[in-house]
Amino acid sequence: METTTYIDSFDNFILEDNHILVEDDALANANHILILMNSSRNFGLLCASKPTETTSGNDARMEKLQQDVIKLKCSYIPFKYGLNYASAGESIVRNENSCLCIQGIELEELLELAAKYEQSTAVYGNKDEIKSYDVQSGKPDIILGAVDMKLAMATVLFYPGTFR
Repeated sequence: METTTYIDSFDNFILEDNHILVEDDALANANHILILMNSSRNFGLLCASKPTETTSGNDARMEKLQQDVIKLKCSYIPFKYGLNYASAGESIVRNENSCLCIQGIELEELLELAAKYEQSTAVYGNKDEIKSYDVQSGKPDIILGAVDMKLAMATVLFYPGTFR
């Protein structure tokens, strides 16, 4: 019988800086991301994938992004998000991207990484608010307060089919 462990405090899983925070377990990672969002630390959400790249190419881009995050002396939580949609033949197609939730990163560092990995947007925030930034202009285009942010992220993170 499988047991479920619920993390009830931020310090239970972050032991030190500059390392991967948790194993790549989708549900645990979602829980940890929500805890991180409720802490006083800044965080960023960033993908490295390109739609025109092969799967192995995008995997290599993610590995490079992880190394770049470690060089910045930041920690990260890997997660995947995806959308299921019906194709022309009514079969379900899944579009999935690998991302990092990066703890302790500065906004300028996040925008530089986003530009390096050819991303059009990057998400940056803390427990008070979260902003989606247009990477080219460096200006926020969506801003959510603390309550709206947690509701939006919980909806995205726990929506059926988001994690696999």
